[in-house]
Amino acid sequence: MRAIYVGHFGIIWKLTQEQWLAVCRSGAAGSGYDLRSCRRLRSRPNFLHPDGEVRGSYWCSRHDVSYFEPLDWYPEDFAEHLAEIEPTLARER
Repeated sequence: MRAIYVGHFGIIWKLTQEQWLAVCRSGAAGSGYDLRSCRRLRSRPNFLHPDGEVRGSYWCSRHDVSYFEPLDWYPEDFAEHLAEIEPTLARER
């Protein structure tokens, strides 16, 4: 199972695929999202590297891990991402 990390106001959260799917569905519906049920990390993992151009932004050096910063996403962005990941998750089940 691939790990998913989310950056939100400088805090890194680790999500399961099901939690990320719920976040995307909620965001696509325009009702926002809540990360409090997800695991908040005490420190940044070594494979997340600071982006030199944008303060508080990171990039991931591992290909088996996904990292997102959805703070500025619109419902359309969540819906577009949801359309990409739902077929993949359905195949994995």
